[in-house]
Amino acid sequence: MGAVRQVVEQSWQRSVAAGLSRDAELAPMVLDDATLREIRQNSPLAAAVSVIEEVLAPAAQDCNAVLAVFDPVGRMIWASGNPSARRRAEHIGFVEGSLWDERITGTNAPGMALMLNQPVEVRGPEHFRESVQAFGCVAAPIRDPGTGSVAGVVDLTGAP
Repeated sequence: MGAVRQVVEQSWQRSVAAGLSRDAELAPMVLDDATLREIRQNSPLAAAVSVIEEVLAPAAQDCNAVLAVFDPVGRMIWASGNPSARRRAEHIGFVEGSLWDERITGTNAPGMALMLNQPVEVRGPEHFRESVQAFGCVAAPIRDPGTGSVAGVVDLTGAP
């Protein structure tokens, strides 16, 4: 892969230490439809999603990307964006109800944003899992305005 950014190298090291496989095709599905609905209804992010959608959904549509919101443990609880991008993302399990915690899915922007508690970009070949390397993503923590704690992550993911 050539020169690797330090933040990515450290994530790869955590992925290897967790015993993850680079060959895994799909992110694990951890939420069924009923549980996903319940989490959405009780999420402190519910009020923010409409604002996130208003601001970022047009960009996701225009740049052929998926806009996703994750809870504080890395479960994708909302997704929207370009329909063709969403169909491509389904092939790697980048769908509502899937888990993108770095310790489970390897190097990826939502998982790293949660792990590092800061915005992050992961370029295609920087992803730990080979199946995800066609995608690029940027993610940033969403903070609770009252406490400053991380309430989740917002992510834009796309592929050429």
